[in-house]
Amino acid sequence: MIFRNLKIEMTPSQGYVLSKKINEKWEVYYTISGPIQKGCKICGYPLKNDEECAHHQGLERLELNYLIQFVGYYQTDYTGNPLNKFTKRIIKMRIAEGQKYYQELFLILNTLFKNIKKKINIKWGSWVPTSNQLLLRIAQNLILDNNLIMVNPLEIIETDNQINRIEDKENYVKIKYKLKDSYNPKISQVINNDIGIIIDDLIHTGYTIGRIFEIIQEFHPKKLIGLVFVRTSRGKHPLYLKYPNLP
Repeated sequence: MIFRNLKIEMTPSQGYVLSKKINEKWEVYYTISGPIQKGCKICGYPLKNDEECAHHQGLERLELNYLIQFVGYYQTDYTGNPLNKFTKRIIKMRIAEGQKYYQELFLILNTLFKNIKKKINIKWGSWVPTSNQLLLRIAQNLILDNNLIMVNPLEIIETDNQINRIEDKENYVKIKYKLKDSYNPKISQVINNDIGIIIDDLIHTGYTIGRIFEIIQEFHPKKLIGLVFVRTSRGKHPLYLKYPNLP
């Protein structure tokens, strides 16, 4: 897939190679390692041997058909410095300093989505409510580029941005995100018995995207697909320590 002066290709291992056109020649810019085969079937968390996954608490109680798909893993050293260019871009995006990376981030997530869409008939798209303008721009343009029906989450979800972070993550997301008392009934007609995507930047425990799934479940979708840039992996990640408001 080519977007302006960038090109992305999937590798046999389901990773990605991003190339940049320099002096009319394509040169490898950087690579992204995709989800590993031994990852959790629910959330993609990397597991050892027959280890059971205990890292998607926010998804465990969901009673609907869903799938989590992500580009790659978040990778840093012990001080929180990114170990690759892709992780650096995700950090920049989260702290609202990544606008110059729009083209490549859009290309990367759109490539993953188009690969999914070859196998699944997705009709509508939405995103986790966010104030991050870069993520919002990527989400909306991806939905438009793939001719999906756009469902603005703010039309059905009431968001409390004044709430203070609490240790009980399950209750925190239930307080922060609630189904609105009234909404356009046409939204229910769009979601009902059809497959949709929910776009987000990162999954950690799954509480945030799980709560959004839970709310949208009220509209009886056929299936929900969480389309995410990165999944955190082992340990108390420096990203989480540095930015404690991660989902």
